[in-house]
Amino acid sequence: MTKTESASIRGQTSPKPAITASRWFALIGWILIGTTLSGVVFTSLPVRLIWPEWQLQVISAILAGTTSLLLGSLLVCGALLLNPRNAKLQQRSDFLKRVSG
Repeated sequence: MTKTESASIRGQTSPKPAITASRWFALIGWILIGTTLSGVVFTSLPVRLIWPEWQLQVISAILAGTTSLLLGSLLVCGALLLNPRNAKLQQRSDFLKRVSG
């Protein structure tokens, strides 16, 4: 007996695939955003504003992380398209839009 069969026998329904996919999209998006931002922060520490090498290293980290930031924000905002009734996902997507805009 599979998991869905046993759940339907007990009268419970499993979450729709779109809702599950939206949760995964949002989770993966926030993980991408978090790891990229932490990489930029740790690259910029300790702060050495006068050293050109430090400045180039920080600029390189920012430019290298733009793809991951863009992909992460697209996943978070795209998750809202799959599950538009989720209020928490709406709030997080609005926060991300304000921060990035």
